[in-house]
Amino acid sequence: MKKYLSFIIAIIMIFSLTACTTNDDIRGEYEDEVSSSTQSFDTGKVNANKYINKFAGISCKLDSEWTYKTDEEIRKNNETAMGLIDEEYSEAIKNASTFTDMMATHSNQMDTITVGFEKLTGTNKLMTEASYLEATKDLTKGALESMGMTNVTITIGEAPFAGKNHSYAAISAQFNGIDVFERLVTLKCSDYMVVITVCTWQNDTCLEILNNFKAA
Repeated sequence: MKKYLSFIIAIIMIFSLTACTTNDDIRGEYEDEVSSSTQSFDTGKVNANKYINKFAGISCKLDSEWTYKTDEEIRKNNETAMGLIDEEYSEAIKNASTFTDMMATHSNQMDTITVGFEKLTGTNKLMTEASYLEATKDLTKGALESMGMTNVTITIGEAPFAGKNHSYAAISAQFNGIDVFERLVTLKCSDYMVVITVCTWQNDTCLEILNNFKAA
């Protein structure tokens, strides 16, 4: 149950970000930011225990305690979210406003990792990693509370990730009396915002898990 809830939390976070970043009221907070990506857009690939997305410039090598969702599972997740039929999938991913690129779960059935993409359009292309998170803070808190989370706190800052400084949101909450921790890291790549989400229960090991990500 906790494993599936963790994935739901991550997906809600991505779609909460999308819903909020189209709001005209926050456009004044946008700043110009040069993309760090020189790669053409492409989705990531998992080979054995390593995920690589050259477009985002990141890789993630996990030990045997972790299991990646298969390409088929990721595809079904995206098709359901976007209401697609099989024949539309490849082209639809290129045009999708949001999609999931990687999901992994720990053997404890509680800790999860998700990599999601949002395609930025219009003035949203001018958002920085920090303003992207700030703009969605209240909506994210409301979304988590609507799931039954209590004592939700969100802190936004900047820290090293995969060799460079990136903005993050650190979230703590409780669900049925159990501590829940989540950390989102944002990477702006061309016209996309990449959101890496780690969710853990009982113990906050988010930073330890994020250390599995390296530059690619």
